[in-house]
Amino acid sequence: MLTFLSDFGTVDGYSSVMKGVAGGITDCRLVDITHDIPSQDVWKAAYVYLTTAGYYPSGTVHVGVVDPGVGTEREGIVVEVGGQCFVGPDNGLFIPVARSLGDFSVYVIEDSRFLLDDVSDTFHGRDVFSAVGAWLTTGVGPGEVGCETGRYEEIGFGGWSQKGGVLNGVVINIDRFGNVVTNIPSKEVCGLDFGEDVFVGEWEVPYRRCYGEVEVGGGLLTTGSHGYLEVSVNQGSAEKYFGVERGDSITIVI
Repeated sequence: MLTFLSDFGTVDGYSSVMKGVAGGITDCRLVDITHDIPSQDVWKAAYVYLTTAGYYPSGTVHVGVVDPGVGTEREGIVVEVGGQCFVGPDNGLFIPVARSLGDFSVYVIEDSRFLLDDVSDTFHGRDVFSAVGAWLTTGVGPGEVGCETGRYEEIGFGGWSQKGGVLNGVVINIDRFGNVVTNIPSKEVCGLDFGEDVFVGEWEVPYRRCYGEVEVGGGLLTTGSHGYLEVSVNQGSAEKYFGVERGDSITIVI
């Protein structure tokens, strides 16, 4: 299976031409994860990979193109981890998911045999990454594409801590519904039980299993589908209700 993720949208044809390139090299199934990443938003793309790639089977190759540095000296890379490969720019896009899946290796894309003949300075997604990704599904190994390296760019979603009943973390995502996703994994929190009231900053809200356990418009803390603590509003936007933004620090008192 070969997947595609980008910030290209679906209006201009950029996303479809990548699949055209791949289809000329491989017969494997081509799957779109999303092409609606906000423009140049590497953080958002990294979060999407963090919360989706683990559900794909071993042998999957992912082509990810959110690449504000295209045409510069930034490298193209292949990240191999857990039986999967990620192909795209060296801008930190793949490192959070790689760390979540286990020990990983990074290879710099070097061998022009696996690229298109004419490589544009502004569209490596088509000419480099889609081609390399497709070749990897045919049995070509990452080490054939280029040399392994220990140098690569990283982005991180910050750390979290618990001291007694005080949890400190970071807002790592706000989804289209306005749910505020923290980097705090609920299974690792001590002393937090459903049904209790907690404080999110200065707001007191209940910790509930699902949105419908509070009144419409009511705030709550819950465990989201990816296992992180989320601040939500039933049929409303926690982003607006609590006035937080992605990257903000967040304190929860239980």
